[in-house]
Amino acid sequence: MKTHTILLVALLFCSAWTVAEDLELDTPHVAVFGTAEIRVVPNQIIWSVNVKTEDKELPTAASKHSKSVQQALSFLKELKIPEEKIQTSRMQFGENWEYINKKNVKVGYYASTDIGFTISDLGLYQKIWFGLASIRGVSINSTQYDHSDRIKYQNESREKAVLAARKKASNLARTLGTQIIEPLKIEEIPQQRYAAKYSFSNSVSFDEATGGSSQALALGQITISTKVKVFFRMMGRQ
Repeated sequence: MKTHTILLVALLFCSAWTVAEDLELDTPHVAVFGTAEIRVVPNQIIWSVNVKTEDKELPTAASKHSKSVQQALSFLKELKIPEEKIQTSRMQFGENWEYINKKNVKVGYYASTDIGFTISDLGLYQKIWFGLASIRGVSINSTQYDHSDRIKYQNESREKAVLAARKKASNLARTLGTQIIEPLKIEEIPQQRYAAKYSFSNSVSFDEATGGSSQALALGQITISTKVKVFFRMMGRQ
């Protein structure tokens, strides 16, 4: 009985909150989007690497795979990448199947592990690239530029986005001969981050394109942005 009572109270509370919100938004208001972008030179690279080993026998695939993963981790530690910046994930093994003569045929087994790590010394880029390329079964899923102060810049862009929304709302209200009074609701719109994708097949042309130079990166800038939607109450026209 107590459970039912608590549930009923919770439902009534949620309903009351929904009604109150609807009533609030039924008042004269303006809804606007505010966007802010901050561009900074990246000082980190986030790597996503996969190690995959195949063999006709699962125990052999698992044994070879363990050695390849350990070789990759040892290589990263030799470069003095902090251990807390290295993480293994998605360890798995399974069966390999191929479509042969119009039917699926099991040809063996595989073992797979993802390795993620972050570097702050961007001068290590080429060493990591070619070092990992020398380890059997290793492929690079993606690399992504980032900044160690991302949270600070994200907070800064969030504030600027809200100010931009307020300015836009104020201009719209003034055009209608009124003004905004207070914010009713603020929503932050999720922003998607994209990672650059590469493959080892590009490594030769990549090196030749730089003339064999150790400066193999064009850092450019990354954009740290925020987009918000804000509802402002408007004063009724006099």
